[in-house]
Amino acid sequence: MTDPTGSPAAKAHGLSDDTALQREHRRAVAAEAALAELRRRFAVLELRNRELSGILDALSRRGRLESSETPVAPETPAAEEHAE
Repeated sequence: MTDPTGSPAAKAHGLSDDTALQREHRRAVAAEAALAELRRRFAVLELRNRELSGILDALSRRGRLESSETPVAPETPAAEEHAE
């Protein structure tokens, strides 16, 4: 139950308690909507992060496979001479 005399803040702005409550309700609804949008965006970013992590892991595994499959050039007699 609201105070019939009205709140000091509402009186200072020339508002009735009902108008102040309605304004506060609109702010709360807007804040909830903004929070819901931020949660949705965060979920999208988490999904993209997982996708990119999977791609990065696949590329990393591919790079390790390719580097292990790269043949090592046999040493030639000329290379041995330069080493001496």
